[in-house]
Amino acid sequence: MKRILIYFAMMICIIAASPLYLCAQQKTPYPKIGDTFENYTFTDIVNYSKARVSTDEFRGKWLVLDFWAITCGGCLNSFPKMNKISHTFGDKVQLIMIGAHDGKKDSRTSEAKTKRLYELYKKKLGLSFTVAFDSTLYDQIHVYALPHILVIDPKGIVQAKTYSLDSAQLRQIIEGKKPNLEYAYSIGEGKLKEFAYDKNLPLLSSGKFINGGNDTDFIARSLLKRWVAGLPEYNYFGFRNRADRVPGWGETYGLDIPSMLRVAYFGQESWDANSAFFGVLNKNIILENIDSALFEPKKLLTGENMYCYSLKVEPKKGNIEFMRHLFQEDLQRYFGFKSKVELRKVKVWKLVVIDKQRVAQLKTTGQKQEIKSFGPYEGYNYTNVSIDQIIKGRDVCQSPFKDMYKNLDLIPPLINDTGLSFNVDMSIKAFMTDFQDVKDAFNRNGFDLVLSEKELNSIVISNN
Repeated sequence: MKRILIYFAMMICIIAASPLYLCAQQKTPYPKIGDTFENYTFTDIVNYSKARVSTDEFRGKWLVLDFWAITCGGCLNSFPKMNKISHTFGDKVQLIMIGAHDGKKDSRTSEAKTKRLYELYKKKLGLSFTVAFDSTLYDQIHVYALPHILVIDPKGIVQAKTYSLDSAQLRQIIEGKKPNLEYAYSIGEGKLKEFAYDKNLPLLSSGKFINGGNDTDFIARSLLKRWVAGLPEYNYFGFRNRADRVPGWGETYGLDIPSMLRVAYFGQESWDANSAFFGVLNKNIILENIDSALFEPKKLLTGENMYCYSLKVEPKKGNIEFMRHLFQEDLQRYFGFKSKVELRKVKVWKLVVIDKQRVAQLKTTGQKQEIKSFGPYEGYNYTNVSIDQIIKGRDVCQSPFKDMYKNLDLIPPLINDTGLSFNVDMSIKAFMTDFQDVKDAFNRNGFDLVLSEKELNSIVISNN
């Protein structure tokens, strides 16, 4: 059973933790650089002279296979760049954008939705690259993360595996050079090889006698280590009030320093528009006179900037405030900075009224509340809903800003500044990943999206 991981940072989407589709039979191992790519036949291909084609038919020219999915924002945002590559190299390189779907009829990653979204992007961006819709090859070559790009030479030999590729890098590969590419691992390959981990014990503990006693026989312990594949990713517990919380025990896995700071101060690594934190706490870490390199976002494919932290104290002392305080102190002590929380003016997006007469006409007629999608990333029709419900929708709150912010965590909160007290009936018919399209849709309804400022509680970092 396949799992898809999703992560937006540097326009890359990491895929895991969600079943995608069943592979009937493993036919090929994952390809390594230097391997001959095993022949595979695509049976549903567009923007090509034939509807069915095998990879061996491209022997004699360079072949680039780029896997993408409807749930991968980084993949979708790479479409213009990959279209440019297709035009730049012409007949010398065959690019195939492989739209991975799960073969199910009504799922989020269905074939129909994948094709529909591609058509939207094709029309909007004027795409002409070759696309194959496929539900099998992804499993067969053990793709771990999307985008996943294979560069295959005219003899059928894999020359590169990466998640990002531009024209200059591809030209270097063709010339026999080795550009600086981040390697795209396959499941079970290299750094991603799994190892034993027991979630019921503190990190780096076995419950066995070693070097002076049982390695869980301590009064208190805090530990910081670099994350490695096989440990949980983007996970944490023990620093916020939950029914299943174990007093005196907290750990984080696979988080970068900004994420650990948010857990240490707020108890949460992230939050969405439906959280009580939204519009109150600032996700972005404010750096003052300090090197920003330490605060670069995590990179799951290599494990860079990813850490694990474990804190264990006596249960009677393990209240939330004490645990967070110790966590904060450990981060400051080890990484050598000062941190605090204070009110700071930060950027926010505000939804405001620009046409009172038009907005007044949107007042609901009182029908049954309903939110109906026009299709993947195509907008919504709202019946008897509040403005808060509209702007807290994931597509409205994040998708339009993807081209403006490389890291989705950097998107300023979207605040309701309309002052409306009534529910509305309205449509936001727009290409939901295009900011101007969404802005125009709100304009047609008498609203506007404006960049403004608001005081939010913020984590501020300075030199020690």
